[in-house]
Amino acid sequence: MLQTRHKRFRGRRMTVLLLGAYYLALFGNSFGGPIRVVASATTPIVETTRRATTSTTTRQSCCGFAIQFRSATSSDVAFARKTMLSEFMNPLSIAQDTLVVAFDGDDSSSNGRGDSVLGFGQIRPLSLASATATATTTTNPGYDELASLYVIPEQRTRGVGRALVQELLSRHDHDEVHKNHAVCLLTLGTTVPFYEPFQFNVVSDLNMGSLPSSFRFEYTAGSILSTVLGNELACMIRPPLPSTNE
Repeated sequence: MLQTRHKRFRGRRMTVLLLGAYYLALFGNSFGGPIRVVASATTPIVETTRRATTSTTTRQSCCGFAIQFRSATSSDVAFARKTMLSEFMNPLSIAQDTLVVAFDGDDSSSNGRGDSVLGFGQIRPLSLASATATATTTTNPGYDELASLYVIPEQRTRGVGRALVQELLSRHDHDEVHKNHAVCLLTLGTTVPFYEPFQFNVVSDLNMGSLPSSFRFEYTAGSILSTVLGNELACMIRPPLPSTNE
């Protein structure tokens, strides 16, 4: 019995250590900290600026009830980071100017704002594929990442996740700076079918070279952790929308 408990403790400790190493590695990519990823000669890192925070609120009808969306507040960010950490997901890249919150405006049971949070997510900027590019094109697009997607457990199976992805992509596609960027994401292999209707396709390891180095590093670190935990990590990408300025 004592030996079994010892093995369980060692297993949990190893998981915690791996998660700590993963988040520490991602810390440099999320906040520009002391850990740096050295880019290859063909894909140097290009710094990007974050989008300005807006107070946009939109509404969708889904599964018999109305879902509303708003830009995050500072308390939303704190809640999202705490939630991500409790779910063994990376909380470090969550930012107020990119996080979007799904809520039920008719429910006054939640957070003092008069709305009940259903979930949240963000599309955050990454980088251009090449530092020599003066503009994004179909052969040399910029890249953004769909990340931190989460639906409150009690609200799942109601279509909130799909509505949230649709809202995030809609905001992205109407953003003058980012609408010509490809959108990539990391997800478990079992959830790949969820993203396919939104024109996301799995990227093979052989085709990862065109993606930003910081994202490739995140994929590598996440793959190691996922394998240890018995899962498979997949990288998916949605190409830039066709240009209408022709």
